[in-house]
Amino acid sequence: MVPLVYSVNVKKKEETMVYADLLVHVDKDLEAEQGRGLASALEKRDGVAAARFHPRRSHLLQVWYDPQRIPAGEILGAAREGAGEARLVAL
Repeated sequence: MVPLVYSVNVKKKEETMVYADLLVHVDKDLEAEQGRGLASALEKRDGVAAARFHPRRSHLLQVWYDPQRIPAGEILGAAREGAGEARLVAL
């Protein structure tokens, strides 16, 4: 899957990055605390600007990231570590 790249810049850690976003489908609904923990862990990775679960669809995680600094596969792997079975959703 090739992520969509936007010409919007996000200020993070004293640098500007051009970011893409991807949607991760987690096969099970996570408890709120578990979802926040997973999103927070992703945001700590170099190249990830933000990660948020959909407020009404707790199995959908949107991640904004710099594809030049972290590949989508690494983000997916981290989501699988924190939530079990997960896959990228084509946008």
